[in-house]
Amino acid sequence: MTHTNIEINQIVDGYRDKIFGHTNFTNIRDEVINNIYNPGDFCIISIIGPTGVGKSTLKSRIMKKIFEIEMPNMILDPAYLPVASAEAYAPERGNFDIGTIYTDFQVSLKEPLMDKKIDFDEPIKEVIQGRSTIKFNTNTLLAIRKSTINAFKERNVKAGFIDEAQEMTKTSSNRELHKNLNVIKSFSNKTAQENRPPSIIVLIGTYEFMDRVELNTQLTRRMIIIHFPRYDVKKEEDCTNFQGVLNVLGNALPMNEKPDLLNRWDYFYERTAGCVGILKSWLTTTLKETLEDGDEKKFMTIAEKRAMPIASILALSKKFMEHEKKFDNDENQKLQEQVRLVLGFTPPTNQNQDKTQPPSTKSNGNNRVGKRNPGQDHVSESPTTEYKT
Repeated sequence: MTHTNIEINQIVDGYRDKIFGHTNFTNIRDEVINNIYNPGDFCIISIIGPTGVGKSTLKSRIMKKIFEIEMPNMILDPAYLPVASAEAYAPERGNFDIGTIYTDFQVSLKEPLMDKKIDFDEPIKEVIQGRSTIKFNTNTLLAIRKSTINAFKERNVKAGFIDEAQEMTKTSSNRELHKNLNVIKSFSNKTAQENRPPSIIVLIGTYEFMDRVELNTQLTRRMIIIHFPRYDVKKEEDCTNFQGVLNVLGNALPMNEKPDLLNRWDYFYERTAGCVGILKSWLTTTLKETLEDGDEKKFMTIAEKRAMPIASILALSKKFMEHEKKFDNDENQKLQEQVRLVLGFTPPTNQNQDKTQPPSTKSNGNNRVGKRNPGQDHVSESPTTEYKT
């Protein structure tokens, strides 16, 4: 069956926009929402995971769920918006511009007069023709920051999401990086109001973001880190869940003759490294080219042609596994032992060693086997024990 280009684009967009639930998504979503509503002393949540695992989709799912929870309150208060969203853009040159975050937040909150922000707290005195006048800075970074904080307060925002957070680390020095991260922490603190906690900032980024953030101990002590992992082929449960996701995605393909993706689940895992985001993008691209070709039987042939190069998958997999060690329980146990040693704890001893090993005996090497050493037994004139040969 042939389709027009408009029809193909509509079909592909419909498939791309479909939300498919799976175990990792649901578990991480619920954990993040629980921490937003019960943050304790933390003001920042970091969702960390590999490229292509589906972090941006997860953000949309979390925001949608919060809107559903808060809908009754939004009906009562039309000005109330529980969440705001921004994206960290890679700088074209130089350091990352934190002002783009504020602008995105204001767009998300539908803030009016975005290009007319004035900083009334910093008046500028000028003398013109002998007359003193007062002016105010407009559209400065400070003015935009203050207006964004006020927008968060007026809208009672519970959480502000920043996607692609790893781009915030694109700085020329660690000093600039720490400044950006501290600005985010300060921004959250400034949104606090009387009888109302500050807005939680949710940073969503790759492992590279975590590598740089770990250097800022002031920030990490007030941060909740949530790992959003890929499916691990070494875990039976993950294999089952990945096959379930693949089966759902295959059955949802808008085709008369649906391919049997599950029969080759290992191939799809191999070319995605267990990342559902990569998998869905791959299937979406394949669907588009299959519809353009007009022969649905060529789906698998086109899929193989559009798969990520095996060299790229190998490089990604090595990179993923290196970063995943930081979240591995065994690796954390080793780090815990190192921390205890640094702090001055006594190294643990093997208490079972004395029980499992017999006491050592010394021999002078001169006696034959079975010959008793002199002076070994108690000697008395009236022995109470007789030894028989």
